[in-house]
Amino acid sequence: MDKLLIIAFGYDGENSNNANSICLEKIIKYVSKENDITLVTSSSDNFTSILNDNSSIKVYKVPFNTRNNGKIDFNNWRRRVIREISNFDISSFSKMLTISFPFPTLKIGYDLKKRFSHIEWFVYELDPYAYNRILRYPRLLFFYRLLIERRIFGVSDKIFLTHELFNSYKNSLLSDYSHKFIDIGIPLLEVLNFKSEINEEGRDIQLTYIGSLYSKVRNSEYILKVFEDIKGIKINFYGADPSQISDAQKNIFGDRLVVHGRIPKSEVRSVLNDSDVLLNIGNNTNNQLPSKVLEYIGTGKPIISIYNIEDDTSNLYLKKYPNSLLINQKDDLGKNKTILKKYLLDINNNNIIIDSQKIETIFGNDTIEAVARRVINSLNISNYKEGWK
Repeated sequence: MDKLLIIAFGYDGENSNNANSICLEKIIKYVSKENDITLVTSSSDNFTSILNDNSSIKVYKVPFNTRNNGKIDFNNWRRRVIREISNFDISSFSKMLTISFPFPTLKIGYDLKKRFSHIEWFVYELDPYAYNRILRYPRLLFFYRLLIERRIFGVSDKIFLTHELFNSYKNSLLSDYSHKFIDIGIPLLEVLNFKSEINEEGRDIQLTYIGSLYSKVRNSEYILKVFEDIKGIKINFYGADPSQISDAQKNIFGDRLVVHGRIPKSEVRSVLNDSDVLLNIGNNTNNQLPSKVLEYIGTGKPIISIYNIEDDTSNLYLKKYPNSLLINQKDDLGKNKTILKKYLLDINNNNIIIDSQKIETIFGNDTIEAVARRVINSLNISNYKEGWK
């Protein structure tokens, strides 16, 4: 049995709401079956707590502070984590896995690796750092962030990446470390076996968007513009900041648009089940996939995706998905509205859901189980075979 140290911000088991900790939660049940895991994460409480989830995993929750502006002081949390781990018997750990985002989790791994060289360090980068357009001043601070990221990559032993980052980094200023890159993917595609239901006459079609909105890389303006003339629908936004949707757009839609705010992860499946159509807004970057796409595909339900760039990462998956409509926002707006109305009419009449076996056949390499296999094989730790699909 291997002893593994994992560091991730925001992990709370099945209640995790941090996107990267949700990914960790999806694979940790496989990793922990035959391995002894110590997981260090964050807590909003003012004291460190220790949880024993089961016989093979111990969770240390280390508190974080917030600054006067309400933002989390990640560097203070990093220092606290280092102090907490200094009380561990580090010699007993053979491997360490650090999950980005936030980036200070990788800095913790760097500090520990420099002090304890015997530990084999695995970086799992689900979000880019230097090449991330969402971060503040992406151009001004690019080379500063690149220098730090190269330092991290240089000391690490292996670097786990999403498919998108794996392809992007091979042709970037980080390519010097390509011999360490391992193409892992994102562990969020779970086939849910939802059943098809015929819409009741007169009931609005429920369209759902789940996730954040960003003015720079994922903007709601066009998707609302293309829907604004269509009656008999209700668009639901879950997880989006209401300020990202203009008052003018809210006034146009009236009660056809509802911004629900964030919901617990435990409620997402119920929301997906109650939705008729799922909405996706493609990123304006080609190195990040909106992870909701994988969750959407697992439902088998119709997906409408709006994209703005030709190499949109969502399209790589949705072009293979038999129940999707891809709309290029650079095409004629009137033409797109006509296509959309016809698509929604067909859905209202049929409400087709793709068979779960067909999804597994097409996307078998992207399921949670497939990603977990790659993680375990790459970590070279004891493999849990019982229960693998």
